[in-house]
Amino acid sequence: MGSVRTWSTVVAVGIVNLFGVVPAGYAAGDAAAGKARVGICKVCHGLDGNSPANSYWERYTTQDFQNMAKGQAKYSRNPVWPKLAGQNEIYLAKQLLNYKTGVRTDHNLWEFAGELSKKDMEDIAAYFAAQKPKSEPVSTDPAAKLGEELFKKGKPGMKPCMKCHGLSGHGNEKVARIAGQHVAYIQKQIWAFKLAERKTTLEMPPVVEKLTETEIKAVAEYVTGLE
Repeated sequence: MGSVRTWSTVVAVGIVNLFGVVPAGYAAGDAAAGKARVGICKVCHGLDGNSPANSYWERYTTQDFQNMAKGQAKYSRNPVWPKLAGQNEIYLAKQLLNYKTGVRTDHNLWEFAGELSKKDMEDIAAYFAAQKPKSEPVSTDPAAKLGEELFKKGKPGMKPCMKCHGLSGHGNEKVARIAGQHVAYIQKQIWAFKLAERKTTLEMPPVVEKLTETEIKAVAEYVTGLE
């Protein structure tokens, strides 16, 4: 499903992400009220925000992740969804707003987010932020070692992931919590930034453009085991 994106909206969101400015009028959400609004959310993300992995994701290739990043509808039946438990409240509310306004698009989320009020988004964000995140088992894939190196030290021309996401990958109001996230989802989002399909921050593109296909998978394998 496409969306119309005005230049003023893109500029405004760019400023928010560049300087970390909290949107004017932002108020802390009500987690109890949010719990009453996550009926649809829990189908994919789980009631506590610790969404289970879909075994179908193991079949996805690099090309599939690239196609998903470009919004191909055929993946709407087996979408790759993220864990939301423990995500920063302000960050999560801002992402819901991005979906509502069309800055970010998703076949399964776009319509749902479009029906949310500002208060709904704040409450839902508060609810999931309050849930205890559960990490995946530490990856036994040999690639995880390379992923750790990239995450902590970066490489020539690329700063380490931990510089923004933190040593434990917990993120903050400006960047996502990626610790314990699904391997498939991390890959999907890195490709979205690398292919310039996701434009919610000015800092990610220069980093991910340096990553090879192998390195993208390696970073994803490493962060899934962070707590």
